[in-house]
Amino acid sequence: MTMTDGPTAARVLAEAGAIDATMPKPDAAIATTWAATLSKYNLPIDVMLEAVREHYADETRRILPADVTRIGRKIRQARGDQESEAERDARALRNDARLGLEPSIQIGPRELNGAPRNVKALIASLADSKRVAPLTDFEREQAKK
Repeated sequence: MTMTDGPTAARVLAEAGAIDATMPKPDAAIATTWAATLSKYNLPIDVMLEAVREHYADETRRILPADVTRIGRKIRQARGDQESEAERDARALRNDARLGLEPSIQIGPRELNGAPRNVKALIASLADSKRVAPLTDFEREQAKK
């Protein structure tokens, strides 16, 4: 799990403070504690900032880290729901490559049938770099056993 750092948490607190004058001024201890709490779900900064704005669009009470993560997870889920299967698979491949992991999806000719050209090109480039090994029918049968 990637930890949210103090400066990122301070940005989230500053966003809340810009909307809510009752928010305490963030200091190192507050930012560190918020960072540790916000790290549980590994939300990107843009999602956390959007969660702060969404909270204050409907609430008058002061925001807490649990509000940021609860709303942020809903935002992330909604964004994921809008992706096509091909876009989701391409994102998974990019994330795997970025993290140095083995691919989380296995792709064969049947899976590529009907995929957009840009997705096919991405998969082909990753396969060329030996990050993705398309499965053969034999490999699929062996995986089922």
